[in-house]
Amino acid sequence: MLLAGCRPEGLSFEEDVYVKEGLAYKKGSNNLYSGKIYLEVCKECSEPFFNYWPVHYIGEYKKGKKHGEFYFPKSGKQDDFFEYSDYKKQEKVIYFEGELVNDKNT
Repeated sequence: MLLAGCRPEGLSFEEDVYVKEGLAYKKGSNNLYSGKIYLEVCKECSEPFFNYWPVHYIGEYKKGKKHGEFYFPKSGKQDDFFEYSDYKKQEKVIYFEGELVNDKNT
């Protein structure tokens, strides 16, 4: 018997979401998405059995726009990643209705 772990909370940006005119929608829906979205490193890099989910970022969306806390790798490198469960240890920025309101440089 093969046991697999659960997917992380939220939607995968590449698998579950589409962007139209700068707004995020859940695939199969015409409604603007509200909730958590993460960008996976690659499907082959994940280890569901061990609940290992490397991501480039995790963030909240409201009515299709970035809104709330977003977490990015502490390194600041765009191509870097972190383990989903360690997101609170990463660099946090805040968005409000699609606009960046603070980051580490403000």
